[in-house]
Amino acid sequence: MNYHHLCVGTANLARALEFWQGILGMAVKSRPDVAMLETLWDLPTGTIRGACQLETPSANAGALLLVEFDATTPAVRQQAGVTDLCPKNLDVNCIDLPARVRALQAAGYRMRSAPVDYAIGDLQVREVQLPLEEGVNLVLAEILGEPLVTTPTHYGAITSVVTTTADIEEESRFFEALGFQRLDRHRLEGPAIETMVGLPAGGVLHMQLLGEPATRFGRAELVSYGGASGADHYPRTRPPALGLFRAAIRVRDMPAVRRACSRAGYALTDVVSLAGPGKPCQACSVQSPSGWWIDLLPLPA
Repeated sequence: MNYHHLCVGTANLARALEFWQGILGMAVKSRPDVAMLETLWDLPTGTIRGACQLETPSANAGALLLVEFDATTPAVRQQAGVTDLCPKNLDVNCIDLPARVRALQAAGYRMRSAPVDYAIGDLQVREVQLPLEEGVNLVLAEILGEPLVTTPTHYGAITSVVTTTADIEEESRFFEALGFQRLDRHRLEGPAIETMVGLPAGGVLHMQLLGEPATRFGRAELVSYGGASGADHYPRTRPPALGLFRAAIRVRDMPAVRRACSRAGYALTDVVSLAGPGKPCQACSVQSPSGWWIDLLPLPA
């Protein structure tokens, strides 16, 4: 199991598309029926002004759903600190990070800091953070020597989604109930990590990766911080919300997944019927122990 798509609220869909489609080269996958999204998220009619789902061609997960809300909607990560609890980063892998950074800077984008190089297990990684509108924090990463499915402009999105948690073990069990597999687990520390993340001296980053081993797209990355604490921003992720606010997975056996979540004590919304083009389907949402909401959508017939 991997994330099928990630939901990002924006006050200006056209402007958001200029970056994700125009700069990163993601392709339009669909224009979802906004009434279906309003039903799924229990929103009043007219709350959503427009929506567009984008993907990296040939990637089988990690699509992006841009949803336009009113500009007065609060941002999930407004004034959020480095170690606050919230959906934190969207990871985008790329080919030739230095060239990508130069092109972004020429287009007027500013990196949060200079790129850093570090090792994570056996992998050598180059990475830089790019702040976007509405509090979206993009992490651009190149895994040296590893092939990657990319857009025409050499980006692969979305590869991982970073959510912070106070209890990485408890949050991992939640993802396992949804069908995610535990993959790599790492402890990262030292000056390069402190600079990249913005941790205090001596701070430690604990990371658990979950998803399908066969693809880098749409993986869940859970992060907790040793030697630091933060405020809880997950209550802000209820739509309408600007920034990264939600995720969705596709499930084959909806009743079985619901039963597994219910037995484990995870909060589930009521099942709703989504009537749209083609056959109507049923969907619901589930909340993680940290407060991260994931929509459960059936696999297409």
